[in-house]
Amino acid sequence: MKKFLLIVCAVLGTVLYASAQQLEDVLYLKNGSVVRGIIMEQQPGKSIKIQTYGGSSFVYQVSEIEKITKEQPQVQQAAPTYYQQAPVQRVAPVRAPKQRQPLDWSIRYRGEVNVGYAIAGAKHDVDYDYTYSDSDGDTEDESGVAAKDMKTVLSRPLFETVHGVEIGPYLFVGAGLGLQYFCGKMKAAGEFLGGEEINGNTRWNALMLPIFADIKLMYPVNDKFTPFINLGLGGTVGLTSSLNDKQENSNSGISVSAKSRVTGGFYCDFGAGFRYKALNFSLGMMHQKLSVVYKVDAEGGGYSLEQKERYFTKFASFYLKLGVNF
Repeated sequence: MKKFLLIVCAVLGTVLYASAQQLEDVLYLKNGSVVRGIIMEQQPGKSIKIQTYGGSSFVYQVSEIEKITKEQPQVQQAAPTYYQQAPVQRVAPVRAPKQRQPLDWSIRYRGEVNVGYAIAGAKHDVDYDYTYSDSDGDTEDESGVAAKDMKTVLSRPLFETVHGVEIGPYLFVGAGLGLQYFCGKMKAAGEFLGGEEINGNTRWNALMLPIFADIKLMYPVNDKFTPFINLGLGGTVGLTSSLNDKQENSNSGISVSAKSRVTGGFYCDFGAGFRYKALNFSLGMMHQKLSVVYKVDAEGGGYSLEQKERYFTKFASFYLKLGVNF
């Protein structure tokens, strides 16, 4: 029996000793920190020296310590040596998909004012249409070439204003009015303006009014910069010209009225440019038609005559425009 009790006491002592060996010292500091390890040295009422599992030693004053306990040790992972470290797995950050902003298809008013200059060639062919009829039943209708290589200046300054709406970010539709001022000398090989000879001293000028529809396809890069291509289609109207003339004459009972005036015709311009903030810049090609109409009416003594001649040229120009939009 005594031997049995000795054996039981020995076993219990071993268990208690092993359990005590498994506990660790824990210092709870007043600043909220917790230090785990083994207390190596203790000076009552002064300081405590503790060694952590990492091998570092710290000394704390008793006044810094709130309490000291023994607790079950937390699982400690020994730091692997450099040759034991597993390769670092770098994982690319997961980014949320970029949300596409819906396109703004609202309709907004926009206007612009531009000034510029158009450069045309120096030589132009002149064609004509001719009609004639009188009271004796004589009629005549023909067309052909009035002059080859007529030399004159068709380069001119430009002014225009365009107003319309932007439909969404990519389309502009509007209408425009403009002014073009022609001025120079005219020289033609042959007869022109109802039989009058045109020579190098014949000066002329004309003020024309283009009226056109305007379409722009735009690609806004940002809020400030927007490239575009544009197309304008319409016609021109002659406002005034030194070639406009009206004469009345009465001789032998026959009244004669002769009129000449400058008219326009088809108008088209195609170009490209950009908007930067409130500024416009564009260049391109312009195609249009310029006509001079000469008309004679005679009547009296039972006789009447109507004669109409129209001289016209079609020409292309290269243009440059600068302006502002609002």
